[in-house]
Amino acid sequence: MPIEPGTSPKHRYELIKATLLVIVGALITITIVYGIPYFSPKDVTDPIEPVTNTPEVNPTPVVENTSAPTTPEASKEKVYTQDELNTIFEMDKKKAGTKLFYSPKLGVGFTYIDNGNPSEILSIREAGKDIYFDYPGRTNTYPKLEVFTKDPKDTLDQAVTKEFLAGADSEDCFITTDKYTTAYTTVKINYTIPENLGDNIPFFDYNTKCPEKARPCAKTNGAQFFFMQPEKPSQYGFVRIGQDIGPLSGFSDIRDWSETVRFLK
Repeated sequence: MPIEPGTSPKHRYELIKATLLVIVGALITITIVYGIPYFSPKDVTDPIEPVTNTPEVNPTPVVENTSAPTTPEASKEKVYTQDELNTIFEMDKKKAGTKLFYSPKLGVGFTYIDNGNPSEILSIREAGKDIYFDYPGRTNTYPKLEVFTKDPKDTLDQAVTKEFLAGADSEDCFITTDKYTTAYTTVKINYTIPENLGDNIPFFDYNTKCPEKARPCAKTNGAQFFFMQPEKPSQYGFVRIGQDIGPLSGFSDIRDWSETVRFLK
């Protein structure tokens, strides 16, 4: 039987050999051009975004401010000059020798002059939120000014009730209007007194109907009251004058020092 061309064993061997040589040559060429990594296993990664020449933006550092304002400008507290205080407290209308006291810490001040008694040499002393007139042998009693802060929306009655009468029975201890002066809005802490009060029992012994905190500020036989300036609704004060007329205002007419108190915060 005749043999077809290319189908003899020798011919097939030559064909396979030539094919292998071509494949080996191709692999050598690829290795030379692309390098060995071309044949290495590759990790599957996300498609590479095109690179743009966007400038790098450094984040702004956040600095925590732990310092407290130390200047009047930072705290927005008004600092008054002596001339401004003299104008506010009307020193030009007052007698020679009238003194002006002002507490920057409490934002309150007043004027005073001795009532003429040479033995009544006094000094002013500030302790916490209290301001005292100290006489020889008499301290921490009266005259006295105590300064409080309050919610500007509260009336004076509401502020005093919150501070001193919380939980009190309004039938036994309550707020009434005080008429000692018309210079301010004034109120006092009052309480129920028996109708047939004996001569041997002072009426102010019945202040025990009020909470303990309120008793030193409650009605007594000396002048004392709470007051506020309507134009300064964030502050109010308590004044204890006592039974003596004490220091005067410095005005020509007879007024005591308490009528010159001004809140400046």
